[in-house]
Amino acid sequence: MRPAADASPQSWIEFYRQRLEHNPKDRQALKGLAYQESQLDQRQAAIQDYRHVLEIYPDDRDSMLELARLLSLDRQYAAAFREYDLLLKQNPQDATAMLGKARTFFYQGKLQEAYSAATQAVEKQPNDFPAVFLMASIEHAQHHRRKTLRLLDQAEKLSPGNAQVASLRSRVLTETRVTLTTTAAYTREIGPPSQSNGRNGLPNEDLRMYTYGTTIAMDLLPATTSNISFTSLPSDSPPGPLRDSNGNQIPTGITGATAPYNFLYWQSTRFSRWLSVRSGAGLTRFGPGGPVPIPGQSNLIKGATERPVGLAGISFALNKKLSLDLDATKSAITYTPLSTRLGVIEDRLEGGINFFFNPRTELRAAYWYGRYSTEDYLHTVAVNGIAQGTVLPDRDHGHGGLFILNRQVLHSSGFSLDLGYEGLVYGFARQKVFLGFFNPGFYQRHELVPRIYGPLWGPLGYDLSGGVGIQQTGREGAVTNAWKVSPNLSLRVSRQLSLIFGYTHYNTAQILGPLRGNEVRVGTKWQY
Repeated sequence: MRPAADASPQSWIEFYRQRLEHNPKDRQALKGLAYQESQLDQRQAAIQDYRHVLEIYPDDRDSMLELARLLSLDRQYAAAFREYDLLLKQNPQDATAMLGKARTFFYQGKLQEAYSAATQAVEKQPNDFPAVFLMASIEHAQHHRRKTLRLLDQAEKLSPGNAQVASLRSRVLTETRVTLTTTAAYTREIGPPSQSNGRNGLPNEDLRMYTYGTTIAMDLLPATTSNISFTSLPSDSPPGPLRDSNGNQIPTGITGATAPYNFLYWQSTRFSRWLSVRSGAGLTRFGPGGPVPIPGQSNLIKGATERPVGLAGISFALNKKLSLDLDATKSAITYTPLSTRLGVIEDRLEGGINFFFNPRTELRAAYWYGRYSTEDYLHTVAVNGIAQGTVLPDRDHGHGGLFILNRQVLHSSGFSLDLGYEGLVYGFARQKVFLGFFNPGFYQRHELVPRIYGPLWGPLGYDLSGGVGIQQTGREGAVTNAWKVSPNLSLRVSRQLSLIFGYTHYNTAQILGPLRGNEVRVGTKWQY
């Protein structure tokens, strides 16, 4: 008995199988069975049955189209293209086959090929909604905002009230072309009073750092996000608590005050679903270049002025679960007044691997190698009791690795919880030079890192992260506790403007070594 029109796919499958028992070559029953299996997402069975149809009826166009569509969804792209090419060989004007081929290119992430094939399909059928909507999706993937909206207007006329059109339009309108982010922060680190009792780091240091930054992010070029940033990084460190015989405070290794700034342009371009390239260039101004004192030198030296900085990187996705990163950066080290006066530059190479076990669990492992150098300056050394001067830079190098595992344990509209692990190991050659920041021969840290976040009330959101674990400086050094806590609040003032307030307390090795540090920050985010 023939099922009702609104009967379940399973009822239709049983009906078609009964018909095929009487006539195994019943074309309608063979095609109906494959179609209903596809409706139940029994993709492999549907593919097999459509192939069976084509063994008996090799010129059945509808079966060829459905088979090609299912092969595309199953990521059997080469097999899908063979079916589409066969259809186009039979009829070069087949707009449906052109559209299917374009959609397959789109699934592969080959946007240029998808655009070319979809354009041909639209030329054949300018009022076909699926073709116009696919064109809009391709333009959106290429970050062509105006063209996407224009095609969505055309699709809306062809299918008024279509949910797909409304959803994509909403995404396009919420994606901003320009984002202005500002940050202001104050950080203070206080080093240990001495290096006795197994405590390592820079003793008797009191470092105050200020950050004033502005970044403009723009989507002006196809598939490219461009960024321009300006950051002012003043820092100062007073003399230590120890006094000389005259009662004057003795300067520490980083005593002084500086006000460097950094200007950088960088961009990220997505050439395909599998390949992204990063590049950038800028400069850092350390200071005016006047005479400044540094520890260990009886005479003043010429302070650093400007040095170029930049970056280059590539990300390659081997598949949906595995990607590789390779980055080369040249950046300024302006942590302390001493490193700023010396004009320290880090040249760093880093390679990383990212593995996504599932949408909620990801792993990152990376290794880096860095070379550090100052500007040339006059070193005063004693040779046979006679002070002599020689001009050369100070140098050091280091390497290390990190391992990060994160799992989203809970996720809801009001509360989300992430749990993870962060491991860090690094060390420097320490060639009897001090460049103004913590450069141990060996350091390691291992922490469990929880995070809770979500909306708090109305436009107010929260984000509380932290870490608890162990750390060690020196291979023979004591293993001590490591922890940090960082609460943040965000306030959405309007659709375009958000405010961010944050605080971080830590005792982990940062600039001065294992210590106690506090940071207070406030920021804004404008989206146009």
